[in-house]
Amino acid sequence: MVSERPLTGKVAWVTGSSRGLGRVIATHLGTLGASVVIHGTTPTSSRAFGEADSLASVAEAVAAESDSEVLMVHGDLTDPAAVDRIVSEIRARFGQIDILVNNAGGDIGVAGTMGPGGGKPSGDVAAAIDRDLGGLEKFQNDFNAAGGRVFGSGWVFVTVGRDGKLALETKPNQDTPIMEGKRVLMGNDVWEHAYYLHYQNRRPDYLKAWWNVVNWNKVAERYAAAKAGTLEV
Repeated sequence: MVSERPLTGKVAWVTGSSRGLGRVIATHLGTLGASVVIHGTTPTSSRAFGEADSLASVAEAVAAESDSEVLMVHGDLTDPAAVDRIVSEIRARFGQIDILVNNAGGDIGVAGTMGPGGGKPSGDVAAAIDRDLGGLEKFQNDFNAAGGRVFGSGWVFVTVGRDGKLALETKPNQDTPIMEGKRVLMGNDVWEHAYYLHYQNRRPDYLKAWWNVVNWNKVAERYAAAKAGTLEV
């Protein structure tokens, strides 16, 4: 017999969406048995979850409608410290994160990897790029080409395994390899909202310029954490 609550024992982290799907998705996952984490940038960020007064009221409603345990978290997902804090809160409450849905996607995997910097990678990251991606020039060309092939909104990522092996991967919309249990080393958002102000529809120019703001020191930190098994998201 198939369980009526097949996600019992699983933990789903759901962030909002501009189309108002967040609450629907959170409630559905809760109904299937998952414990649910809902997120907003601030405690009053609730537009994506159905225009409620606050995230707290949404959490109460989702819990009541789905008969599931619900945790509310908030913070800027582009801030690495905020992401670390949120992950710690979720793990303190539930001990794990099994499912990642909606706009937690791309930003979570790349927090802190962009900023003043540019230049070139060094050390273990440079060696891994040479070994797995054919050297920096080929890697950049392949990364840019992959980003250029994404239709509409999406991301191009570099994933990293526990053994340190790197791979290129693209995802549509706000999907992320983290949803499949993988870990992300770095990535670039290729939806027009990321570059239209400066580049209009010239995505290739944006992709080429993006390398000037890669924070290779942060990338190196994430790489070391991945190999040590301590890279959470």
